[in-house]
Amino acid sequence: MNKILKDLFDSKYTTTYARNLEANPNYIGSLFFPEDTTNELKYKIVKGAAGAPVLANVHAFGVEADQASREGAYVDEGSIPAIKRKIPLDGDTLVQLNRQGLGDLEAVRDTIFGDLDNMVAAIKARIEKMKMDALANGKITITGDKIQAEVDYRVPADHQEILSGSNLWSDAASNPIEDIQRWANTVTSDTGVELSRALTSNTVASNMLQNSTVRQMIFGDNGGSRVITLNDVNQLLERMGLPTIATYNVRGRTQDNAGAYSSVRMFPENKFVMLPDGALGGQLLGPTEEALLDDNLEATDAPGIYAVTYKSSKDPVEIVTKAAATSIPTFERADEVFQATVI
Repeated sequence: MNKILKDLFDSKYTTTYARNLEANPNYIGSLFFPEDTTNELKYKIVKGAAGAPVLANVHAFGVEADQASREGAYVDEGSIPAIKRKIPLDGDTLVQLNRQGLGDLEAVRDTIFGDLDNMVAAIKARIEKMKMDALANGKITITGDKIQAEVDYRVPADHQEILSGSNLWSDAASNPIEDIQRWANTVTSDTGVELSRALTSNTVASNMLQNSTVRQMIFGDNGGSRVITLNDVNQLLERMGLPTIATYNVRGRTQDNAGAYSSVRMFPENKFVMLPDGALGGQLLGPTEEALLDDNLEATDAPGIYAVTYKSSKDPVEIVTKAAATSIPTFERADEVFQATVI
């Protein structure tokens, strides 16, 4: 095979290339669920009960210590789901590959590199969506070819709330700051953890900026009609010892079996989530079936994104570029967040 294309049909090269590609710089999911590889195709989440530390009893010398119990701890486990996407070379590019005239192979190479980039981006987008679903909803619904499953991270019921009526932040009578204070106090009272940050959409933030109660808390009794910014709101929240707010509005697309595309938000538009500092869990990247069966890769190379360009002898004969991964978030600190639906 021509040297220009040789590397692109070497799965070790394409997999290394895929793993060195940067994710969308606008993605923030790794702040909450940093990625880590595992050699297992199963996940196990060990999650303890919410609550502040239990105080040990005081004893006289020589008295036996009290025995602790494993309060409310549970283990959730299952199979790490597979994520895959592929694309065949189009007819014109196949002609260029076979013709191998001046500039043809460079064009084929550029097309395959573009396909690799797009397939890997699709995998990374699905992983980001998983992270945001866990963060916003405390659950991930996995729907795909021959699979329908749900991973429930068991966020406590009193750490979730769906507002309604005049309490919705889109209603002029609502009091968002009072809600935030109540929710933060609930989590701290239950867990001893202070919440420091909040994530929401531009739509929710806009409702807060138009809320007369919020304006008055910033500018006083005469401030109900004054324009405020999210920075003004965050300065108020910081003074009150409450989580400060960031917005996240990145979108991806889905494609149905008929080829039609639909826009999808990574983070729901109607959610307001408060969380503590630090990571909340991790994002496991396991081995793929494709990598395990690839004689060109060592077993130690199996975990992580796998990418390959290959010739298919099926009818029709084609050259396919494919990316695959197995991945799922863990959410060991699910007790330490508050998830609210506010509009």
